[in-house]
Amino acid sequence: TSVPAAVAATDGMLSLGLVEPSQMIRGGAESHGSSGGVRMSVPMVDVVTWMIQNFREEDFVFLKLDVEGAEFEILQGLITRGKFNLIDILLLECHNNAGSCSSLMQSLRAEADKTGAQLLTESDQYPGYDSCSTPDRLIPVDPRL
Repeated sequence: TSVPAAVAATDGMLSLGLVEPSQMIRGGAESHGSSGGVRMSVPMVDVVTWMIQNFREEDFVFLKLDVEGAEFEILQGLITRGKFNLIDILLLECHNNAGSCSSLMQSLRAEADKTGAQLLTESDQYPGYDSCSTPDRLIPVDPRL
């Protein structure tokens, strides 16, 4: 099931700009140079509060974040609220267009040293590509198009 929503550190609405259906899986259109599609806004879900309300430190939480810049507010929100310890393994793709990845990683390493969390970033060891997330597998094709 594909849910057209974005994770964030607050609830609200996010304007995605012009979006083709396949970009709901691969990221926003305007950041990838598309001029087609439809102008779209989606709900933002406060994933920080959701995690705090739904997980305990003794749960095993494996968090994969490739959220086109929202990683800064989400991870800083967990750190600020003293809840980074909810995460056991963090797989992260950091986007420099939304902040300083080196500063964020420095903060995350300090938290991981305290909590024992494992940090993985997109690299040769973790390519970040999920072959199950191709648009043809997740977005039904309208036969009328």
